[in-house]
Amino acid sequence: MKKKTVIFLSCVILLMTAVIALGVYYLYSTPHAKETVPAEQPQEQPSAEPVQEEPAVSDTASADAVINDAAKTESPKVSPDATPEFKVKNSGTGKMNTLKQHQDNKLELLDHNGKSLWVRDFPGRIVGQPAQIDIYNNLKIQFLIAQGSKLHLIDRLGREVKAFPLALPAEAVSGPVDVKSGNIVYWKIETAKGTVYFDKKSKSIIKDLPKE
Repeated sequence: MKKKTVIFLSCVILLMTAVIALGVYYLYSTPHAKETVPAEQPQEQPSAEPVQEEPAVSDTASADAVINDAAKTESPKVSPDATPEFKVKNSGTGKMNTLKQHQDNKLELLDHNGKSLWVRDFPGRIVGQPAQIDIYNNLKIQFLIAQGSKLHLIDRLGREVKAFPLALPAEAVSGPVDVKSGNIVYWKIETAKGTVYFDKKSKSIIKDLPKE
């Protein structure tokens, strides 16, 4: 009897030990409460600094700038190997012709269809752009051309106008450009020794424009 009691008590003790062990395991292996994870705060977006737009440029202002830049641009220097061409008006037909200078310095005038009207010898390279003037005020156009230290005037038939070429004080560095003084038009030529002007009325080179 006593032996059975001892066995029974031993089983009870083992069972209680197992229950306690399971309780201890559960107590330390399971958190009492779930940790509260703070909600992720939305990150503030950096405030965008206002972008200052450049002021719009009007079409008129742009056009004026282009015109001013073009007016300040010097005529390109022509290589001796180039064949420069210039658009000129034919006062006889009213159409645009082409004045061409070949590598051998010859001048040639081509009509609006590219047909050669004349070819003539010329002593050197054209400087800058030829100007178109009406020396006799008879609605017939001539070509005023700077070349070396000379100023030539070639008519629409390829002939040098009487009294030309005129002597410049030095080598020309730019072609003749029309300028106005009062109501009179002159043609300015830049040379290596300074600026001079062509006076259409006197058919001569002058150093200074008359005062208004």
